[in-house]
Amino acid sequence: MNIQIADGIQQENGEFANIANMVQNSAEQILVISSQIDTINTMISELEGLLG
Repeated sequence: MNIQIADGIQQENGEFANIANMVQNSAEQILVISSQIDTINTMISELEGLLG
């Protein structure tokens, strides 16, 4: 019984580690996308200046 409980806890810890990694990767991707959006907004402002 104790072995089953330990195995279950170990499996849950592994799943939690996977979820934590996915969250970290998502956060990193959000930072990259945010930077790209800032670049695009800068380009749009420059184009508006040229056209306006």
